[in-house]
Amino acid sequence: MDKADREAIEERLKYFLNIQENPSEDWFAQNASPELLKKVFDYLPEGTKNLAIEELINNLGS
Repeated sequence: MDKADREAIEERLKYFLNIQENPSEDWFAQNASPELLKKVFDYLPEGTKNLAIEELINNLGS
């Protein structure tokens, strides 16, 4: 995923999760749920969805 995609995802997360300030690195991990992840994922552009799935699958072994 390139920098522009990551920044776009970050902005969408801040908007949809109503984050007013820079959250800590652990905020999403502590507050995420399968429902929230699906909601965010559904708003991604189709091409980015595929890249996100591939990256998640690759990270499963890490």
